[in-house]
Amino acid sequence: AAGSAYGPPGYGEAVTQARDLFDAWRADPASLSVNLQAVVFNSAVANGGADDYDAVQAAYEAEDNPSAKGRLLSALAQARDPALITRTLDYALGPQVRRQDSAYLVARVARNPAGRLAAWEYVTTHWATFEERYGAGGFAFSTLVYAVTAGFDSAERLAVAEAFWAAHPPSGVEVDLTEALESVHG
Repeated sequence: AAGSAYGPPGYGEAVTQARDLFDAWRADPASLSVNLQAVVFNSAVANGGADDYDAVQAAYEAEDNPSAKGRLLSALAQARDPALITRTLDYALGPQVRRQDSAYLVARVARNPAGRLAAWEYVTTHWATFEERYGAGGFAFSTLVYAVTAGFDSAERLAVAEAFWAAHPPSGVEVDLTEALESVHG
């Protein structure tokens, strides 16, 4: 069977099944197995619109279970629409997202091909805030620096990254930055 315009064979059917499960979850949250939540939420945000994004965001804000909150928050990073990507990045630094989770959310956006450049621009524009929050190093800061740097695929983007990091060296994550830059060099 041939693949759809958006993926390999079966992709369209999988998206349709995930859509059906998401719609059922919206009507009755208990209807969705915890084992399917991540893939269903990710697919809904990646392939849906603002209404689906809003439903996942509202569920995140209402959820008390840390694991479930993590799945919902991670799904927000799967948005492909530039406006939703911007919302996700702004949300990461907002009061609804715990400080320790905001760097991970931005890193997840950076790993999304549709959000890679937006995440870089966001981090560099808001560098003072990230440095204030995480400047002593640590795993969250390391994850953020690596994720926004390692995804570049051109010499031009690499030069921009190297220039930024030379002017704003992140403390405590030098090894991760070096590894990220080396991964781009190939």
